[in-house]
Amino acid sequence: MALHIPALILWLAGAAAAATATAETPEAKAVAVQKYYDQAFELYKAGDYGRAVQIWDDILRLDPDQRTAREMIREVQKNIERANSQRLAAVLEHVRTGHYRSALSGLDTLLENGNRTPFASNLQSQLEEIVQIEPLVSEKNKAWRLTLLSVNAAVGKKQDFKMAYNGLRYAQELDAKDARIKRLLDWFLSRHPEFTNTDSVTSGMTLLEYKRSLALDHMYGARYHQAIDTLNDILALEPEDLVALKRLGSAYYSLGLTDKARQAWEEALTLAPDDPQLKKFLKKLAAAQTRQ
Repeated sequence: MALHIPALILWLAGAAAAATATAETPEAKAVAVQKYYDQAFELYKAGDYGRAVQIWDDILRLDPDQRTAREMIREVQKNIERANSQRLAAVLEHVRTGHYRSALSGLDTLLENGNRTPFASNLQSQLEEIVQIEPLVSEKNKAWRLTLLSVNAAVGKKQDFKMAYNGLRYAQELDAKDARIKRLLDWFLSRHPEFTNTDSVTSGMTLLEYKRSLALDHMYGARYHQAIDTLNDILALEPEDLVALKRLGSAYYSLGLTDKARQAWEEALTLAPDDPQLKKFLKKLAAAQTRQ
């Protein structure tokens, strides 16, 4: 689906001028318009959308009431947008699976065809930097699974920079010997310096220990919304963190969000079916809802 508008521009200009000169009568104009339509549809069938659009534009200059030419231009634009959307989706799938060199190659092709948007341009420059660090990320261990999720959160369509920051920090803790993870974290901070020296982990603690402690401090201070945010940071990294799920239920309960409290506690109970505290929480919740 090439969008070539090459040396044909001069030909089109000359043809348009000639058509204007000869189309002095309605009959002559109709003949010129029909000739243009024949040329445009041949180009359209061949997939040369750019040149076809140019000719339909010439038809509209000859006769602005030509609805068919206007509708065909809209149809071509839809086809191009659909094709570009599919190509971008393929690029983002390569990003999601850690095939950064393949993603960059596909994106370069997309941009060469003139489909440059702020998102695509930014993604291209980021991928060029990432490929220099690690062109292919495989889920060979937990640290790299988190790295993959984090890079996707940093550059993918649904960006979540906080998740990217936390994920790369946690991945580095899990595999401190792999310098590539540290380089990816440094790369992220170079792109997002607002995270530098923020949410610093207390000395002697791991990231998750620090987050659990921070959430507890928020709960003691009745800052339940902040507690929920912090606990969700943990669960984004470790969805089966029992302590985080129990405290998340308590934070929701304190805000009167009983359905969300039950959901968190029941999820925790599937991980620890014999936990007496969880059974007590759920029994208390059921009694409160019965009274209501």
